[in-house]
Amino acid sequence: MASTENAGGRPQDLLFDKRRILVVWNYVEGVLDTPKNGKRREVPMSPQLARVLEAHRPRMGERVFPGSRDGFLTRDQVKRPFDRAVKAAGVPLSLIHI
Repeated sequence: MASTENAGGRPQDLLFDKRRILVVWNYVEGVLDTPKNGKRREVPMSPQLARVLEAHRPRMGERVFPGSRDGFLTRDQVKRPFDRAVKAAGVPLSLIHI
């Protein structure tokens, strides 16, 4: 999933019982829209991710990952921690697709 799709995600898009995530929204530069191809899709949710998201539930609002821009994560709120983690792990720089 692209970080822009994660930014648009809602708690009801997490299908824990099916271990799937619905990708319905994309949030880019202040605009909430459908994903790039205009189609909703489902992606698998690993058991590890399910545990992490379940523990994260109390911090969810209208979005799975609420942020400071009208309730959405900004690009910098995603990119800066990701870049720090990549550097700390000593792995080659990568695009953010989770």
